[in-house]
Amino acid sequence: MVRTWRILSQFVGSIGFTAVSRLFPAARERKASEVENLGSRMLVVAGAVLVGALVLGASGALILGIAVGAFMAMRDRAARSRETDEIRRGIPEVVGLLGVAASAGLNPHRSIQVVSELVDGPIAPLMARAGTLARAGYTAAESLTSIAEASGLDEFRSMARAFGASERQGAPLAPALRRLGRDLAEQRRRRAEAAARKAPVRVLFPLVVCVLPAFVLLAVIPVFVDTLNVVRA
Repeated sequence: MVRTWRILSQFVGSIGFTAVSRLFPAARERKASEVENLGSRMLVVAGAVLVGALVLGASGALILGIAVGAFMAMRDRAARSRETDEIRRGIPEVVGLLGVAASAGLNPHRSIQVVSELVDGPIAPLMARAGTLARAGYTAAESLTSIAEASGLDEFRSMARAFGASERQGAPLAPALRRLGRDLAEQRRRRAEAAARKAPVRVLFPLVVCVLPAFVLLAVIPVFVDTLNVVRA
């Protein structure tokens, strides 16, 4: 059953992927696992619509399909946000390693290749892609620009600009990477402060939605009912 599901997910995902890739060329660079996940989501939504049609009728199928699709979209968005945060946390380490490589006398092209083999974690696939492009003959700036477009992170674009200046104008790379490292640390500090300011609001939501209704239900309503009984007696 599991094998059948995987095959069906890959088949449906490939159909949807082909249609999307014709409209959006960037989608052609999706990994096979993302295509399979696309097929799984399409099957789940289709299953929800079918169940809704059998149990609740046409209107129920529409509502259930929209609800399931919205839930899965929110879940995927949260997962992408977590992955982006994890990649951002790994960028300062990459910048530091590139700075060490540049200080050791490696040229920008070779620095990308060496560092791409050293990093791990969520950022590793992106750096591996940059290393592969560098070995294929692309410049360091072009390799970093490619992963910047794939990830949508401005930090990689800043790295690409630093490498581009070094490759075109012969500017020293190590000082530029040290400045970039300081800038990234400052950006990370500002993001942490912004997250800290948002924390009270996030804590308030479960308090209002869960704790206060439970308090009213368990503490206030019984007292109110007892008071009514006493008054009636």
